[in-house]
Amino acid sequence: MDIRNLERSSIWLTGIIALLTVVILWELGRSSTPSVSDDAFRRISTALPELHEEEFGLPSRDAFAEIIDRPLFSSTRRPFIGTTNAVTQPVNVLAPPVWSLIGTVITPGKRSALFLSQRGGQFIRLEVGMSSEGWELTDVTTDAVTLVRGDRSHKISLSQQ
Repeated sequence: MDIRNLERSSIWLTGIIALLTVVILWELGRSSTPSVSDDAFRRISTALPELHEEEFGLPSRDAFAEIIDRPLFSSTRRPFIGTTNAVTQPVNVLAPPVWSLIGTVITPGKRSALFLSQRGGQFIRLEVGMSSEGWELTDVTTDAVTLVRGDRSHKISLSQQ
């Protein structure tokens, strides 16, 4: 294709684009909504039931009691029986924490550990410097952690499972 054919093609293309632009603008300028006569509008509005805003309120929390009672992330979805309001036993200050070390995470920015409490089965995630039940996490290695309470130190390793 030589230069002259290219110039002619670009002129034709420009003309087609201009024509399409005019057609699109003309169509957009026209009213696209159909007009409804007053008589038709009256017939439609009388055929529809009158709706009140209060009919669209949220249902009460009691309507979801069955859903709330069943744990969402349990495989059986059966309700918990007789837990949650149990009184926790006082913690012996001299006793070591009753936790199992689940894992450690070591990144350039922080070191943290995940424990499973033997009292109640709760997960506890601590970063170095954080504390729980009076025990402060002071050191994290790939296979063990060190917890300190006052002048007492307690080491938990992953192999103690």
